[in-house]
Amino acid sequence: MSAPLITDFVAVCHNEPRGDFGLEGYQRGESYRCQHVKDGDGRPPYYRVYPDAESDYYECASPRSIAQYFTIEEIAS
Repeated sequence: MSAPLITDFVAVCHNEPRGDFGLEGYQRGESYRCQHVKDGDGRPPYYRVYPDAESDYYECASPRSIAQYFTIEEIAS
């Protein structure tokens, strides 16, 4: 079992999920901390979206689910 590859992004909400796919509390036009996770054990990649930037709590969704509600943007370095 290898360590997961985690990439940080910003997710901009373009369509409020309102509980769909377990995603709730996100508002259109707002930006959220987001991570793309690729596990080394063969599981499909997924996204973590943090509804509160100060919290360690996140919600998980597939790339297809995320694309319905968020635009994923790279973090400026």
